[in-house]
Amino acid sequence: MAKVMAPVLPDGYVHRASLLQRIGPVLERRLTVLQAPGGFGKTTVLVDVSERDKKQGVVVAWLSVDQGDTPHVFGDYLARAFERAGLDLAGMTDDDTWSSSPFTRQLGMLARAIELHADPCLLVLDEVELLPPSTVESIDLLLKRSPSNLHFAMAFRFNPALDPAGHFLDGTATLVKAPQFRFSRPEIARFFDGALSRRAHSRFPGHALTPTGVM
Repeated sequence: MAKVMAPVLPDGYVHRASLLQRIGPVLERRLTVLQAPGGFGKTTVLVDVSERDKKQGVVVAWLSVDQGDTPHVFGDYLARAFERAGLDLAGMTDDDTWSSSPFTRQLGMLARAIELHADPCLLVLDEVELLPPSTVESIDLLLKRSPSNLHFAMAFRFNPALDPAGHFLDGTATLVKAPQFRFSRPEIARFFDGALSRRAHSRFPGHALTPTGVM
């Protein structure tokens, strides 16, 4: 199911080593937020980050959200995303217990499974600005009450009224904004596969190229 599968990196994707270095290990903090307008490459960077951690054996649950993800729908997809990522849910979603449980109980059951896993888990949420307000409140609840081995990486064009202030204040969150997505000169050269002449290359000021074009 597409919603719980990370997109495939596009052909010609320029690996953003400097940007990934700025983001750093997402498992060393509670929350990593990518905030920028459409076309800046938030999704592809999330894919790059999640692939990096998957290679280390981390349970990485991916969920592309949208307007239809009410809390209960969100809970169902959340469980599917973690199950697909390899988290042992011990048949939790196979019987009527899950479907008949209120959303807060579903979150509690999932949190317990993550806690029992003990090793770090990563939840990746893309396009969070599309979610209805009630589901945004649910993400706030997850941030506040889920076990410490659950880490979050999310992307949105604008903050949909999430309240992560406490995590920023205590140093357990980081925010990457639009200016940090702009390409450096070496990345511009790689983007054009070395086809730019020295003169043409000099026309681009540093960090002037976004993932979708020249600004």
